[in-house]
Amino acid sequence: MRSLVLALITLAAPVSAQLHGGITSRPNEPELRRPIALDAGVDGDIHDIRQRIKDGRKSGQLSRHDAKALRRNAALIGEMNDRFARDGLSAVEQAELQTRVEVLRAQVDYRRLSDSEK
Repeated sequence: MRSLVLALITLAAPVSAQLHGGITSRPNEPELRRPIALDAGVDGDIHDIRQRIKDGRKSGQLSRHDAKALRRNAALIGEMNDRFARDGLSAVEQAELQTRVEVLRAQVDYRRLSDSEK
């Protein structure tokens, strides 16, 4: 459990550094704001994570409670992606979303593995 927490903190650290590092984003600067395809990247990752949750639930590796919480987190990331993508993702927003996706993916895998070892 301790190693999971350390891994999550390690993943989140670069994003928090970017968010507090003074990067300013102006909507008209193309190098900081660019539209991306919504069907690529985060949406595909969210779909993959939802499938992992579904598989974990079917196999008994995830409890109903865990699956519900993980699906809720996936939905929040999806909503955040939609909100950010309205005017194009900045580099900071893209990093934030990717970090959240990786943390959620690690949580799903950890819960599936820890429940199957019981």
